[in-house]
Amino acid sequence: MNYLSVCAVVKDERYLPEWVEYHRIVGVEHFYIYDNSTSPDVSLAKQVIEGFVTVIPFPGERQQFNAYNHCLQNFGKDSRWIAFIDADEFLVPNRCDDLRDLLRNYEAYGGLAVSWLIFGSSYHILRPKGLQTENYTLRSANEFIHRSGEHNQLVKSIVQPARTFAVSNNPHFFLYKDDYNCVNENFELVSSAASRNCIETIQLNHYFTRSYQDFKEKIRRGRADVGGHHTLLEFFEIDHYANLVYDNKILRFLPELKGKLNKNTEKCRRLIPTVSRRLVYSILFYQYKVSNFARSTNLAHS
Repeated sequence: MNYLSVCAVVKDERYLPEWVEYHRIVGVEHFYIYDNSTSPDVSLAKQVIEGFVTVIPFPGERQQFNAYNHCLQNFGKDSRWIAFIDADEFLVPNRCDDLRDLLRNYEAYGGLAVSWLIFGSSYHILRPKGLQTENYTLRSANEFIHRSGEHNQLVKSIVQPARTFAVSNNPHFFLYKDDYNCVNENFELVSSAASRNCIETIQLNHYFTRSYQDFKEKIRRGRADVGGHHTLLEFFEIDHYANLVYDNKILRFLPELKGKLNKNTEKCRRLIPTVSRRLVYSILFYQYKVSNFARSTNLAHS
């Protein structure tokens, strides 16, 4: 039996090798990838052959709930813990280097709720060279809340399948068997998808926007969780608050991660300096606001 596995629903996700290899470094032993893509994903062929990744084709709209319950029912017996996160989310242990060492403190409970931290674009317009974990180091403040529902009080769950009944009506939270329940890192009861943000021992880096180029791709491919599409309005409104805090906690794993991915250990030199990136970003934002205002005005007069 594996001690810790990860389950994720993915849709045409270009960063999967980095996500998988990073989580292997911090103690994840197996990955259940529910592929909601329009074309087969071949980026993990090596990891599948090596036996620590299982890919389950899972087409259709709004499949996240079905995928999570399928994973619990079909693979739950093979792992002590399963983390249910997305492919743009990275679990970061802050007081140890192995998630399994942390989880042993919570074995008496049904699940551990991990606080989200929304990371922004770091003012990248084009997709930068190198890894996303090294290129996106700016995030929102701990107390960030946005009207779209994206905020840092949301949690993601790492659960013990033997003590878990099913996912709730929110993919961030699960229903537990008998008298078991979910707690946060401070052993405080968590009974919904939102909880007080606490990141002393563990955090979840949510690379929500990445670059402007990446987010436009995200819009085109649609959402695998609730269906529909993200919008440019989300990018500009959320990213405005998601570049305020420098957070480098994950970077201590970067040398080993680059070694596993056969990347140059020197940080890739950015072709566009930070000042220039911010200038171009400001111009794009201004153009968007002007076009959005003009569109609203035309609708009001039509």
